[in-house]
Amino acid sequence: GMTSTNDVNAYNAYRDRAVVFMDERKYTDALVLFHNCLSIADNLGDPDLQGKAHGNIGIALYWARQTADQAKQHLLKAVSWAQHRSPAQLPTVYMFLGKVYMACGEYAAAQERFKLSIAAATAIGGDTVTETMVRKHLVTISRALSKDDEVTMLSVDFEQL
Repeated sequence: GMTSTNDVNAYNAYRDRAVVFMDERKYTDALVLFHNCLSIADNLGDPDLQGKAHGNIGIALYWARQTADQAKQHLLKAVSWAQHRSPAQLPTVYMFLGKVYMACGEYAAAQERFKLSIAAATAIGGDTVTETMVRKHLVTISRALSKDDEVTMLSVDFEQL
């Protein structure tokens, strides 16, 4: 009915504005709008809009350097959604989950998520952009682990996509 159409339009408007804020690196502003998206999605009970909102919140939290635990929680919800409903999103969601672990210095956990990202990309017939970035992260991690030198990680934690 009209209500859900209006809600979906509002969701899209908030998301589009949030994406602009993300591009401008105004992550706090983007997070407010992505949380608005999640509220609308929850009200609608729409699993696809919920999954996307959780993914966007997790990614925004990553770039905002905000609490890793919250970022992980949202990205794990996005993983669960993507596994069941949108496999094409899995490589990206796993990549960001890996980036959060990497930023926390949890390299083994990051490595595992990056490998899952590559497997998910292969399963959907290739997501070469994500895969290329993930492979670079895996090289960085294996170097860091072999040197056991965490200092080398700091410069690459948060490179701009």
